[in-house]
Formats: sequence, C-alpha cells, structure tokens
Amino acid sequence: MKNSEYIPLAQTPSGSWPQVELEPPPRLSRFRRRAIFGTALVIFLVGFYFVAAELVDDDSEDLDYADDDLNLISEFQAAYLPFEFAHHNASSVNARLTPAQELPDYCRDAYMSAGALCFDPDIEPMDIVWTWVNGSDVLLQEAKLLAESQFAEDDPYRPKTSARQERQYRKDWVDENVELNFIHHADIFQSYNNTTFNSYGIESQFGHLQGVSDYFVYMNDDFYMSNPLTMRSFYTSVYGLVLRYDLGIMVGPNKPPPDEPHGEWRSMGESNVLLSARFGARHRPYVLHEAKGVSLSLLQEITAMWPQPLEKAASHPFRETVSGEGDVSMLFIMVHFVVERWREALLWSWTVGKHGGLGDVWDDVTAQDAWRELGGEWGQAELEVEAGYRDTLENQRVAAYFKLSGHRKPDKTQYRFSSGDGYPYAYAEEHHHDEWPSFTSDTPADRLPICTMSYDECFTHEGSGFSAATGMFKHIAFRNPKCGDCVIQALVKASGGEFASDPYEVPHLPLEERWEDAEFNVFSVMGASRETNVRAWTLRLLQRYRFVVAYTPYAFVMLETVDNAQGALGWIDSYTDASMLCINDDVKEDEEEVTDIFRSWQERRWGKPAYWERRPS
Repeated sequence: MKNSEYIPLAQTPSGSWPQVELEPPPRLSRFRRRAIFGTALVIFLVGFYFVAAELVDDDSEDLDYADDDLNLISEFQAAYLPFEFAHHNASSVNARLTPAQELPDYCRDAYMSAGALCFDPDIEPMDIVWTWVNGSDVLLQEAKLLAESQFAEDDPYRPKTSARQERQYRKDWVDENVELNFIHHADIFQSYNNTTFNSYGIESQFGHLQGVSDYFVYMNDDFYMSNPLTMRSFYTSVYGLVLRYDLGIMVGPNKPPPDEPHGEWRSMGESNVLLSARFGARHRPYVLHEAKGVSLSLLQEITAMWPQPLEKAASHPFRETVSGEGDVSMLFIMVHFVVERWREALLWSWTVGKHGGLGDVWDDVTAQDAWRELGGEWGQAELEVEAGYRDTLENQRVAAYFKLSGHRKPDKTQYRFSSGDGYPYAYAEEHHHDEWPSFTSDTPADRLPICTMSYDECFTHEGSGFSAATGMFKHIAFRNPKCGDCVIQALVKASGGEFASDPYEVPHLPLEERWEDAEFNVFSVMGASRETNVRAWTLRLLQRYRFVVAYTPYAFVMLETVDNAQGALGWIDSYTDASMLCINDDVKEDEEEVTDIFRSWQERRWGKPAYWERRPS
C-alpha cells in the first residue's frame, strides 16, 4: 500500500500532510490460545506493573537478575519483575500505518454497490489486550506519593486525590507458570517521563502496540464477560468493527471549561473538540464503558492525525487533576473516528471521485446532474428525502451471512445499524436521540427518517456556486455537515453504488492536509497510489472503515457500601442476559465486608479456575 490509500490525516481538514511511513502488517503467529468462555480469542495480556522509581533506575545494580528470577517481597505478598524500558526518541519515530483486513477483490464491488455477501475466508483470531493495575500495591502507593510530591500546590495538573485515599482489590490470581504476554506500559510510550498513573495517557500510546492482531478486544481491569461472546460482538469481515453507544447521553462539540466535572466527561469533551474540528461540529453519543473491538490500523491512523494531543495526554502522570485541560481519550476517538472516516469517504467518493473526476470539475452542468441524482428537479429550491427500506440487517439475511462466513456460534449481541445503511449520527441529534432508526421491511413507513436539503444552502456558499468538486466536498462534509448527512441518505436510498465513480486511469501526485486549503482532488488524494482505477481505489477506501452499531446486554455498577454491593450484585444475578459487566469497586465504607461479598460473588460466578489462574493450594 501507499500513503495515498488514506484520506488526509489532518487534525482539521486542512494544512500540510505529515510524513507517513507505510509498512506491511506484521506477521502474526497462527498459534493462538483459546480465551475464556469458549470463544476462539487470544489473550494478549498487557499488565501495568508500577514500581517505585528506585526499582526501575537504569543505574541500579539491583536489576541484575537472571531472566527467570522473581524478586518476591514477602511482606507485600506480591511478585515483582525487574524492568527496564527502552528510551524512544519521539521526534525520530514516524507514524506507521498498516492496512486493515481487506475484502477479496472479486466481491468487494458487489458488496459495496449491491450489498452482496463478501468476506475474507481467513478468519484471524482476535487478541485480547487487557490493561491491569494493582491499585493497592504498597510500592505503587509509594511511587504515586513520590510523583505527587513533584507538583507545586498551585499546579493545575496535580492529582485531585492523594494515593493515601485510594483502595482497590489486588489481582493475585495469575499463574506464573502459564506463558502470557506481559507488557509494561512504558514499552509502548514514545516519550516516557519516570512513570504514569494516567489510563488516558497509557491508552494514548496504543498506536505503538506491536505483536498484537490488527483487530483485538480491549478490556479494562473492571470488565467481565458474563455470557459466552464470539467475534460477532467485536469484529467480522462481513460487517466490520462492532460499536456500542448510550444514545441517552450526548457529548457536545465545545471545549469543556477547566472546572468541568472531572472523570471521563472532561476527556470526552476534549476528544470531541478534536473530532469536531476535523469532521464537523456536532454532538456525538457516549461510548459505552465496556469491552470494545479495536483496530490497530485505525489507532495508528489516529496517532498520525493527532500526534500532539496524544503526546500531551501521555505527558500527564495523573488523570484526575485539580484543573487544567483534560486528556483526550484514544478509545472514545477511535469509535467515533471509524464512523466519521466512513462518512468522509462516502462524500469524497461522490463529489470528487465520481463527479469531479480528473479535472476536479464542478460547474452548472455538474451541479444539475448531482441535484437530479439526489432526486431533485432542476430549479427546485428544496428537496425532501425520505429514507428507503433496506435489508442490510434483516434477521434472516444476517443469520445467513454469519453462517456462510464461518461465524456460526450465536451470542446475545444484536446489530442495530450498519455502515451500509449510511451515517448513524445523522439520527443522533442533541435533543432527539432515543434510538437508532430501523430500515427493515417491518418498520412503519412513518418511522422512516426524513431530511430536507436546500439547494442554496447545500450547493452554494455566500450566494455563489462552486468551481471545483473539492470545494463542494468541503462545504457539505465540514462547513455545513447537515447537507452531507442528507446527501448520504439520498444516495443510500437510491443505491450504494451511487457513491463510486466509473473506472478510469489517474496519475499519482502527493497528498495535503487542512480542509480550508487542501487539495482533495483525485490527483492529490491518489497521487502515490499503485491503484490507477478511481472506483477500485474508492472501494478499498470504504471497506477500511466499515462498522456496525450493536447492542449487547450489559450492566454497570459501583460497589460503595455493604447494602449497595449486595443490591448491585443481586441485580446482576437476576439480569441473566447481561453479557458484559463493568464493576467499579469504589468502596467508601466497610471495605473488608464489601471485599468479602464481592469475592464470594465472583467465586460463585467463576468458581472454576481458568488455565492461566493459580489453583487453590
């Protein structure tokens, strides 16, 4: 692949292009261990072991151990591995992009234009990346206190709470005789300063992960799987990445104030500022705090697009700070990024790839053709577009596609919206976001979404038409995003194939970045590509960002007191469909009793040790 196989990697849709080094995907071993609950997943365990500064000092002679030696500190009842991290020069490391799993050439066109079945017959197992920290570890507490002491009293980035106030459960269940891949978080940092206790900072460096499957499952240490799950819940080559949201919670596009409520809200606000600057300002739905399907290839693309905000997050040792700007969330960005890239690619394909062509033409004749293609008549001031019925997610069709593509084992995940049916956020507005729309044949006609396009608003700017297809593209994609949303709805209703251009040859030219002055024409975008067929290149671009919005029964609870813990865990027991759990152990009182309740509950639910767990002596 060449760097022209990616839509511009710009923090805003304009500016100069970064230097991007492309390389083939790493060879991953075919050998994979089977993961918990019978799913054919691999466990790629990322353990976050924090130790005091003196234990990781490069000059310390105490690190001179044999490779298999464990320094067991008996009074702490915890095992520590000697660790030295490699120092990286961030300025010398170019962003590396790897291609995502592609659909076969012979069926990709029919898949995109007619919804025909197309899949990669080689089902690659998915690794599980699991971030974990023993928050009550004695050396961790000492290291945090040492880090806290480095901040002045008036420093807005000093931690909000002291390490003395924190309590979490110890994770002492790992059997050291079972080979798992433990990685200290410092190994993936491009610039690491002593230590970090910031989960957003650690996740900001996920674009540098190595030796992990391109599509993997990401879990935090408070996540559980409480029913069998399969790859259907995270990624398949038939439908793409699986995304989950809470539509009842929307994140605004404006920069949050320094006194914004802390926790994830400040981070989500900062993240949506970046997304809005690049893809158009809008409210975006809350990404559920549960296990996620993740694409390493897209993480690398995000790292190339927003290197400075991600490095800034990586430089902050604490997540919960007194004030200051919040850190961006890599996982919040990734979930929305794949959706926004899909939208951007759809609109570019239609305006520039299809209508603009080699000459980037957009004149009166082109505008008339485009307006009629959307369903309007020339001279008509406004066009009302009612969405049409789609069979993309008809139950029988989905079941047949899963069976034919090798995903025969069912789970409780239900697909609600496919990228093949357009752009989901067009139906998730600030004050109207109760559920995703349905386009299946059993949907009442009055429930199908309707949008309205004004010719003057969408096809002109400040009273004048456009002289280039790239100008039209920027207008409907970024400057006036509701126009682009309605264009997508009209073209999806007509046919998915309306987005793609007819085949013809193009030369290769360089890429650019900022949307105000970027060259989004065919020459600039496809300049370095080996592909000389605009339609084929466009289809490869679109297949990279496929996704499906899904619902998986889940439960989120916080354990704070004895009564609260008993009630929350009892509710989970009664919710037998729940397949994903998030249990925060933010105990405020009666810690020992809550610990006993929680431990007993877990032993009842998962009493049989997995092969990587220590057996009771």
